[in-house]
Amino acid sequence: MAETRIRLDKQIQKAPAVNMVPLSDANGELQFANIGGLIKTGETVTRLNSVEITGGDLVIKYTAEDGNQQVVSTKLAINQTDINVADAKLENSSSGVYRLIITETDGSTYPVDLSALLAVVAQNTQDVTLTGNGTPQNPLRADLTADFWTKVPRNLDAMDDVYVPDLIIAQEVSKGGTVVLVWDYEMRQWIPKSSRSLDSYYEVTETFPELRAGDRVFLQINTSQIVNGSIKVYRNGLRQAYGIDYDFGKQGEPNSIQFYVPFTDKFPETVIVDYRPASF
Repeated sequence: MAETRIRLDKQIQKAPAVNMVPLSDANGELQFANIGGLIKTGETVTRLNSVEITGGDLVIKYTAEDGNQQVVSTKLAINQTDINVADAKLENSSSGVYRLIITETDGSTYPVDLSALLAVVAQNTQDVTLTGNGTPQNPLRADLTADFWTKVPRNLDAMDDVYVPDLIIAQEVSKGGTVVLVWDYEMRQWIPKSSRSLDSYYEVTETFPELRAGDRVFLQINTSQIVNGSIKVYRNGLRQAYGIDYDFGKQGEPNSIQFYVPFTDKFPETVIVDYRPASF
């Protein structure tokens, strides 16, 4: 009869700490080891490379602990659907109703309601009239109204008349001054303008020759009626500086330009004054 030797001192010995398990060594003796360390020692590193769906199969590629790439796949329970379109027609079954009938290669058809998309466009303006609804039978169209064309100034060619809406003329009249036709060089056409709006372009030049005495000249209009900063004074061809060489608008002489250095009878002097009136 075979006998089994039992070492009671090892079998009934308590573990020295928590999470310790008994393992036999090379001599068959039981030793205690930490279970966490044992699991860590047995771990391997696996890297996921890619996940793809190919032909209805889920294909997973990964690199195992030995460094070699592995591939596993499994069938997916996905029904393939034929979405190839063989034909598409627009139907207008009744007024305001539009459907796009799509026919697939397997013969099935699907209606798509386009009524809201192809609603009749009726948002007209004073200058543009919109018609149509975007269908092949009634395409969308935008036309310029007669009011629009009357607002466009015409080129003067071969003595043609220039037609300008009363509204535009009234707008220019409200600015004051006289309404005149002005040639717009960039647009190459004549347009109505109030003379008040042309102040920045209208300049008056007054010349005072043969000055031998005194210290001032008198303009044709009051300096308060001249655009601020537009006065340019030249004495014998030299530009004079305001506040240094001359002043203007002294009390009691609103039309005068006064020089700080008076004229002399040694030689005649000439003064030229350029300015822009506030209105004309």
